[in-house]
Amino acid sequence: MSKRVIRYFQSPAFTAAEWSGRNPYLNSGEIGYLLEGGKVTQAKVGPGLWNDLEFVAVDKYTSTDPVTNPIGAVVVTPTGQSLEDVIHDMLSPYLAPSVYTLLNNVGGTFNAANNREIGESFAGPFNITFGVNQSSNLLGATPINVNGGGIFTSGSFAFIVPISLSALAPPLHPSTQITYVIGVTLTHINGTTSVVTTSVSFNPRIMWTSSPLSTISDGTIFNGRPFTISGDYKQDYNFSGGGYSWLAIPSMLSPAGLVYTDVTDPNATAGYSMESMGTIAAINNGVGTYNYEMYRSTYNLISPTILRVR
Repeated sequence: MSKRVIRYFQSPAFTAAEWSGRNPYLNSGEIGYLLEGGKVTQAKVGPGLWNDLEFVAVDKYTSTDPVTNPIGAVVVTPTGQSLEDVIHDMLSPYLAPSVYTLLNNVGGTFNAANNREIGESFAGPFNITFGVNQSSNLLGATPINVNGGGIFTSGSFAFIVPISLSALAPPLHPSTQITYVIGVTLTHINGTTSVVTTSVSFNPRIMWTSSPLSTISDGTIFNGRPFTISGDYKQDYNFSGGGYSWLAIPSMLSPAGLVYTDVTDPNATAGYSMESMGTIAAINNGVGTYNYEMYRSTYNLISPTILRVR
């Protein structure tokens, strides 16, 4: 009985530098392998000198360039993946989660940007609420990352809304204009989302009223009268009764070059007659105390007026 002889053949495998330096002749059908990082990545088949041969087409993604515009689940640099895997990742249905409609309730109701009065105490509760697209792709038990803007607690939370944050030094009552920005990011299977923000601003109270008084020494006539909390005095003011129209704008808003228009009459032009009555220091508006610039209509008015300040 004849013996079966099994022969083992090992095709040569070298680095690019070794192949180039040796430049051997590969016989017809002889395979030479390229080593990169200790692994076979490409091959050439004879006949011919190594340096003259082209690499055999392989099902590998060879580019080392980082991905600049990820499509689907393609991330970082897919070098070494099969082309089938890369195409699958490009066409896969994976979508990163995203935050939508991020709101806070510091102003009493949920809004994207809320206002409170300077000097007004606020101790909480402070809640944020939002929705999440593709929430099934969130990663871990606490994938919601909150940056409290230096005024509220920061941390990672479960996706259970609303999320309650504590003030770092309650009660909050800043004495100057300031805006705090609270940011939310999501940790998901393939990374972290861009930050989405909601804000809380502490602004001064702008006050206005109608009064028979042509001069005033303090803010008493404004008690219980209309006001708005804002960092911008450029708006419409409704003077509902007769008398002089008085407008009190906080000095910190630096009012200057004001233009007044009576918009009660749509045909009226700019140039409504108001005059500066100077500064009254330390008016207590019922919440905060600061300086106000006072403006008064030149004449005692009979009809209600809507005054537009620009």
